[in-house]
Amino acid sequence: MVKASTLQRFGAFIIDIAIIIFVYSIIIRFVNVNIKIPQMGEEVINAMGDDLKAFYLKDPSSFPLRIFSADSNISNAYQAWIQSNEYLSFYASYRNALFSLAGIIILIITSIVFIYMVILPYFWDKQTVGRLILKVKVVNEDETKPSFLTYLIREVVGGVLINLLNVFFFVIAIINIVFISKKNYTIGDMISKTKLIRYDEESKAIKESIVDSDDDILKADTNENKIESNVEEYEIVVDPEDNWNDKNE
Repeated sequence: MVKASTLQRFGAFIIDIAIIIFVYSIIIRFVNVNIKIPQMGEEVINAMGDDLKAFYLKDPSSFPLRIFSADSNISNAYQAWIQSNEYLSFYASYRNALFSLAGIIILIITSIVFIYMVILPYFWDKQTVGRLILKVKVVNEDETKPSFLTYLIREVVGGVLINLLNVFFFVIAIINIVFISKKNYTIGDMISKTKLIRYDEESKAIKESIVDSDDDILKADTNENKIESNVEEYEIVVDPEDNWNDKNE
C-alpha cells in the first residue's frame, strides 16, 4: 500500500476535529450542567473600601486589566482586599465551580474522542469520516487490521504525549499530525507501530506500476542470467592438428 500524503493526513485530521467539535456543541446544549459560576456580591464589593470600590464601579468588566496600571493607593487597597475573608471565600467557591465545569467539559470531550477515534475505527472498516472522505486508513506496519489495544495506544497515549509537548514545550499539534519523522510517522504511529495508508484508485495505480516495474526488472535479470549461463556452457573446441598445419603452411 501507498502511504498517505501529508495533505491527506492533515485533511482527515481537520475533518475529524470539526466533527468532534460539532458533536460536542450538540451534546453540551442538551446536558443540564447545574454549575453556576458565582458572581461578586455586595458583601465582597463593599469589602474593597471606598477608593477601590469607586475604581471598580467605573468599569467592572475592565477592572482586572485596569488594576495593573492603577496608582499605588489603589494597588495597596487591592492587595488588602484580595486577602480579606470576604474575597477569599468568594474566590474559593469561584475556583471550585470553574474546576467542576472544566471537569465536565473534559469528560464529555474525552468520551467523544474515545468513541470516535478508538471504538468507531475498530468496528467500522472506513474508521472515521475524515479518513473515509480522504480515502486513507490506519493499518499495522505489516498492513493488517489494528487491534483495539493498538487503536487505544495510537490515539490515547499518542494524543496525551503530544498534548504534554504542547503544554510544556509549546509544540503545535499540527506538527505532530502532519510531519513528525522523515517517514511521515506521528508519535502515535511510532508508539503503536502503525501507519496511515491510501486506498484510493491513484494509490492502486501506483502500486500496480511498482509491481509491473518490479516484474520487468525481474524478467530482465532472469534473461541476463540465462545469457550468462549460456555463454559459460558454450565451449570452443580447437583441434591441435589444425594449429600445426596452419603453422607449416
